[in-house]
Order: sequence, then structure tokens, then C-alpha cells
Amino acid sequence: MIAPTALKFHPRGRPPGALQGPTLLQGENLWPNGLTSALLWGILRESEDGMTMKRLLKLLLVAIACQFGPAALAGERETDANVLERMFAWWNGAYKDPGGFTERAFRRYYTEDAAIVINGGERARGIKPMVEHFRRIQQNTESVEIVLPFEEGFASGDRIFTHHFIRARAEGANRLSRVMGYAVVEGGKISLINFLSHQQEGEK
Repeated sequence: MIAPTALKFHPRGRPPGALQGPTLLQGENLWPNGLTSALLWGILRESEDGMTMKRLLKLLLVAIACQFGPAALAGERETDANVLERMFAWWNGAYKDPGGFTERAFRRYYTEDAAIVINGGERARGIKPMVEHFRRIQQNTESVEIVLPFEEGFASGDRIFTHHFIRARAEGANRLSRVMGYAVVEGGKISLINFLSHQQEGEK
């Protein structure tokens, strides 16, 4: 049985308007090396029937262990479980500053070749493309907030698993997205963010 090396949950009340509805899982390779949408759909579908997100994250942990092997969840050093939250806290502040997204700032938190993958699609790879990507978001939205602390999260090996929400406003409409997935940390910096995101229905 594989257990997390550093377990740290942050339970919070669900934000108003957050629903338990199904996620938009499409395609066969949302996560690398064949972790299929069918597996994730089955796990996430269970959440509609009352499964707690804590248990859901544990099932994802087991799924990744089966896919990548025990080495993916074991390491000589435990990952700092707070590095992802610190990065998001910085991001929330940088978003409000027209000059906040800079290469120098991103290098404090990301490796040079870090990648961001959302719903199976690579949004950015490398520091410069990351800056360009988030500046576009900054320009095309009225507000964005990554809700902190996380609903739930823990670190295991070189991975940080998270379940959180993102509030945004664009084109006069409020949006709330449920996000779940993991980040890979190398040498104290994030080398990969691999998230599944689903916009919640009924959020006004």
C-alpha cells in the first residue's frame, strides 16, 4: 500500500455556487503516459454521489501510483507542501499589478523549462511563454482570484496534489472553476503543473 510521505489537508467550506457536477473530461491522454479520461471520469463521477474530496484526492494518488509506479510518490526528501500555495498567493498579487508578471518573478517559483498543462492541453512551456500567457489573461479579464487556502491538498514525493477554486470575471460575467491535479517540484521550484479544470454551472 502506498501512502503519502507528507500529508497536509486544508479543509474549507465550499464557495457559494460551487456544485458537484461532472467535469469535462475528453480525450484519452489528459495526463501523461496513458492515464485515461475513462479512469478520471469514473473517479470524479463518484464525487457526485457524496464522495469527499479528501477521498477523491487519495484515489487520484493511487491512480498515479499505478500509472507511474511507486517512484512517483516516494523520494528521499519530502516536498514543501506550501510552495504551490506561496506561488498562487504571489500570483494573486501580481495579477492586480500591470507590471507584476515578469520573467524574474516567475523564476522565483518555476524552473526554466516548466510547463503548465490544463485539461490535457499545454498552455505554456518555459518562463517567457508563461509570462506572455498570463499577461494575456491579465489583459482579457476583469478579475481573477485563486481561492486560498486550498480546499484540500497534500504533498507526496515530488508532487503536490490540490483541489481548489478559481474565481474570475470576464465580459461582465462571474465564473467559478473547480480545479484539481498536481504540481511536480524539482529543487524547490515547480517544473510541471498538470490540472483538470471545470467551470461550475449556475455561478452568478
